[in-house]
Amino acid sequence: MKAFDNLAPFGKSSWTSKKQIGRPSTTKQTRTPATDPSPLPAKPASAGKPLPRVTTAVPADKGTLPAPTADKFSGKVGEFDGHDKHLVLYDDGDEEWVDLTTDKIRLAPQTKTASGKQLKGRKRKQVLMSESDDSGGGESDPDSGSDWSQAGKQAASSDADNDDDDVSMADHSDDSPAPAGKGQSSSRKRAKPTPGQASKAAQSPSLPAKLPSRTPGTGGRPPTGKTSSLPAKPPNPSSAARDPAAKGQLTSKLERSSSTPLVEVVAGGTGRAIQNSDTERYAARAADKFTFLRPDRVMDARRRRPDHPDYDPSTLHIPDNWFKANKISEGQQQWWEFKARHFDSTMLFKMGKFYEMFEMDAHVGVEILGLIYMKGEQPHCGFPEKNYHHNAERLARAGLKVVVVEQTETPDQLRIRNEERKANKQNQIKVVNRELVAVLTQATLTDAEMLQAHPDAAYLLSITEQQIAKAEPGQEEHGAQQGLNDKSVRIGICAVDVATARILLGQWDDDEMRTGLRGHITALMPQEIILPKGKLSSTTSRVLRASLCNPRQHQLAPGDSFWDAATTLQEIDQAGYFKASQGQQGDMPPALHALVDARAACEAAVSALGGCINHLRTILLDKSILPVGQLELLPGCVGVLQDAPVASNTGPHFMALDGAALQNLEVLESSQGGRTGSLMGALDNCTTPAGKRLLSQWLCRPLLHIADIAARQNAVQDLISPECAEAVGAARKAFSGVGDLERSLARLNAAGLGGGMGRDAMKVVLYEDNAKRRVAAMIAGLRGLQTLNEAFKGFQAVLPALASGLLQQLLTPGKGLPELDGPLDALERATDWHEAAASGRAIPRPGVDKEYDDAEGRVKDKEADLAEYLDQIREQLGAGRDLCYVTVNKDVNLLEIPQALQKAVPQDFELMGQRKGFVRYMNPSLRSLVKQHADALETRELALTGILQGLLARFASQAGLWQKAVKAMSELDALMALAYAAQFGGDGAPMCRPTFLDPHALGASQPAHVFEAKALRHPAAGMGIASGGSFVPNDIQLGGEAPGFIVLTGPNMGGKSTLLRQVCLAALMAQVGAWVPADSLTLTPVDAIFVRMGAKDDVMSGQSTFFVELAETAAALNKATPASLVALDELGRGTATSDGAAIAAAVLEHLSAKTCCRGLFATHYHRLADAHEQDPKVAICHMGCSVEPGTDGGPEQVTFLYNLTNGACPKSYGVNVARLAGLPDEVINRAASFARQLEEQHDTCATLILSQDEQQRLCSLCQAAEQNRIGAELQA
Repeated sequence: MKAFDNLAPFGKSSWTSKKQIGRPSTTKQTRTPATDPSPLPAKPASAGKPLPRVTTAVPADKGTLPAPTADKFSGKVGEFDGHDKHLVLYDDGDEEWVDLTTDKIRLAPQTKTASGKQLKGRKRKQVLMSESDDSGGGESDPDSGSDWSQAGKQAASSDADNDDDDVSMADHSDDSPAPAGKGQSSSRKRAKPTPGQASKAAQSPSLPAKLPSRTPGTGGRPPTGKTSSLPAKPPNPSSAARDPAAKGQLTSKLERSSSTPLVEVVAGGTGRAIQNSDTERYAARAADKFTFLRPDRVMDARRRRPDHPDYDPSTLHIPDNWFKANKISEGQQQWWEFKARHFDSTMLFKMGKFYEMFEMDAHVGVEILGLIYMKGEQPHCGFPEKNYHHNAERLARAGLKVVVVEQTETPDQLRIRNEERKANKQNQIKVVNRELVAVLTQATLTDAEMLQAHPDAAYLLSITEQQIAKAEPGQEEHGAQQGLNDKSVRIGICAVDVATARILLGQWDDDEMRTGLRGHITALMPQEIILPKGKLSSTTSRVLRASLCNPRQHQLAPGDSFWDAATTLQEIDQAGYFKASQGQQGDMPPALHALVDARAACEAAVSALGGCINHLRTILLDKSILPVGQLELLPGCVGVLQDAPVASNTGPHFMALDGAALQNLEVLESSQGGRTGSLMGALDNCTTPAGKRLLSQWLCRPLLHIADIAARQNAVQDLISPECAEAVGAARKAFSGVGDLERSLARLNAAGLGGGMGRDAMKVVLYEDNAKRRVAAMIAGLRGLQTLNEAFKGFQAVLPALASGLLQQLLTPGKGLPELDGPLDALERATDWHEAAASGRAIPRPGVDKEYDDAEGRVKDKEADLAEYLDQIREQLGAGRDLCYVTVNKDVNLLEIPQALQKAVPQDFELMGQRKGFVRYMNPSLRSLVKQHADALETRELALTGILQGLLARFASQAGLWQKAVKAMSELDALMALAYAAQFGGDGAPMCRPTFLDPHALGASQPAHVFEAKALRHPAAGMGIASGGSFVPNDIQLGGEAPGFIVLTGPNMGGKSTLLRQVCLAALMAQVGAWVPADSLTLTPVDAIFVRMGAKDDVMSGQSTFFVELAETAAALNKATPASLVALDELGRGTATSDGAAIAAAVLEHLSAKTCCRGLFATHYHRLADAHEQDPKVAICHMGCSVEPGTDGGPEQVTFLYNLTNGACPKSYGVNVARLAGLPDEVINRAASFARQLEEQHDTCATLILSQDEQQRLCSLCQAAEQNRIGAELQA
């Protein structure tokens, strides 16, 4: 059965069994097995016969206890359901249906059970959301009729004569022991889960196969339909106790299995039956109690129904009189008020030491986290504070939006507040303050514990578009060259990686296929997108659906929430985001200044930034991200931004790679998914997550200018030289130990500027030792920077010998490398960090903090006064050192005087106690000194509480310095990864440094473009990707003295697609600055790579396989230049042979004769090769193979040689592939016969040399399908 079958209207419930470790319950719950509607008739029992007794043992829930244990439960065997279940009546009053045939259970000795009163006393108290839980009675509402308060009454009524199994209500209340640092435990006992749930919880954490349906539990609305009633108990059940024969059989079974070790009792189908019962019971209660959730009544906070165009599904309207009419307690009302503001979210509601999940959220906790329902009518589950990071991350990565509500007031603070309210004649408050402190989704996780296994950037992407104004006279031709027309739009995007506070901005003019948008989405792979509601064109919306795998979408109202450019700049100025950071040029990043200066030209990018900022404000991250954000203009964008003042050179700086090229070449991910098998997987030898992220960016944006490429190549050349070997080895070892320093510093900088992020805010009440966690984070950041500093110093000795200007700039202190010694030493001297790590308290050294120094001085002065007063008393009474100060309980600095001197004690001395031979006194003078000393200690403590925050603020004040150091680290790490690949990537085969030629310096009247490789191999060969075997290298030349285009034929599986990929990847690697797997490679820079490869349709966009082929081909036809590289694999195979061959011929003619770019055209249209046999611009080649005649009229035997050979291949030998695929011999032989007959027939494509008019007409087919479809949509 699927994981999410049988969902209740508000989520899926689960069976709660007494026999597993979990929270207690006082609510009686009878479990009914799943039986046939017509069970066997019961037989009368023999009177006076004792019932057999059994003992079961269940391992503890691994999710709630530190280590697995076993709990034993004894009880009587009762009714038999007529099939395979017996009802076990446990001694504590619970009961459970158990399969005694398959489950291994020990026969227990017949013993006298405890009295009912004693058993009742053993039942652990129910810990539900009663208001007494929240403040030790201060929040209780005894008159309330709510579920939570009633649960509290039930718990309070339990007999606690035997407290062995009791759990104090304080364990789950707001007046539970003081927060962390005082040694309190956060454990509490839970109701025992069902066997099915226990086994589920014991498994390793994993996400469900699919998400729950959109119900209020996951942010949706209640479904329609009536709820069914609870199933009745099966009539006339048989009873083992009443059937002597059955009893004998049962006793025999138990005796035979009594020597077997105790194991978990699995209820089989019973669990599903009880689970369904709970589901129906919860659904019936919800339908009766929460009428405002019914589909015909539900409204958002502004009382708009779901059919309203502005309906907001994230909010909920609760009728004004509902709380009073239903006697809802203050605590429950507080929960509903938070839920109504975040109805599309799963809420973690903090109560004492636990995060509670109620109502619809409880179903989510049970389903995704494997938690256990607490007994009672209300759905309720939860987990302790220490499990927050694990469980919150699982919910977010399951695709849910999680809101975290924390306590921001202790019960003591509540009492003080109530005293003030009482003095002002105001009503008393019964619940502590709580606040929303965090909103978690897949793209907004920032805690280190949630990011350890996910080093890749998780982008939050904001997208907007604008219509392009008509081209000015004389500019129409330029627009046509870029593939732009009246259906083109201007796209603006803003991408934010919240974990590193990296913000990318860009805009460009995109064609009607949204080629640029597809490319950026493929490179960024955003986890969530922010869109202006109803403002994107149908084409852009379709592209987003097709390019992204069901991301979370946030639809913001244009103008109000998704701001325009003017509103965005106004909001930035009013909020002062960049005034708190170490900004430049008027406290604003240079990239943002560039946008402000070019506001009219960059409105789309600024508006996208506005949508992102407003969303970050909504999820409480704007003040944590923007002040420390690294705002950059997105590289590779063509359009208005290239003319912005930040551009240092004319023209683009990077090779253009669209989404089809990145996917078909498997640059970031392989076709099977994941890094293994991709180019990134081959080159990723980085030792830091920041280096990995930077290398990924380099692969998506290869360099274009020869000078930039040579600078990176020179750096790699120096790093593989013997002179740098020691420094490189030490640096790689050091970098591997700093963790994800970029993310760590982003968190520390945000904590220093804003007082902490989310749960780390000073106002949040936590019971775990959060102070130690914050100190540990600070120490880790400091030690990481110190490690970087030492690694950089290792290069200083070899720096003069380096030929690379890039490395000279990067590693010279004061240039690319910041001066770190002074700032790091100052922070190191600020406190004893070793002691701080142990205590969680940063005690400043003298001279670091004046306020603390003054407070420390006052404490020493008062201690001196106490010592002086003690000397006076000793002198007055004639005592020695046996007269001293002692502390007894809360009484400090009592004078302990020998009993022999008691008669000399002055009359104003007050007797406080005594022990054998000594008496203790206090007097007014001493009491005054003690109070002064206590006041001084309190002042010092107050000063100490701000020391760590002060150190964080001091750390954050130099955020720019740390960011510059991390940037140098990531760049050096990425360069060392390329150097490692250059040395060891070939596994013994040669790796070469590519040579780049200036196309304008080749002696021709027009720029000449060339690609010439000797013994070129695919990066899979010897780079950790290959599955084994040897790789056949090939020589290949495009341009120069050879034709610029190759028509490639050959047998199926002969290596044509591999050759196309390796040529494109070689050009990409060369322009990244990497060494290439070849003996040599000489080329002129490639400005763009266009790839049409593979057969796939696009269901989300309603596009056929053939249409996808034409769309990707159209990008090459519209945008390719003579400097481009085009790879087309089997174009035209998605339609009839005649149409496909005609289109293939026209495209080949256009690219080779008109565009004159470099390219490869793999095809099975062999007559196409024949048609270009005499064409000087096209070379005819094939992938070599050895062919032997078949036997008995069967197909030829083909051996693949995988070498590039001149001339055309006469056949594709597809029947041979059928043989390799295992088709029956009869089918293969028949296919071979048909193939021979077809080859003898006249080929309609005998001549494919077309006139110029025919070429133009056929070329237009590559765009006609899309234009016709758009026109049909507009007419519809």
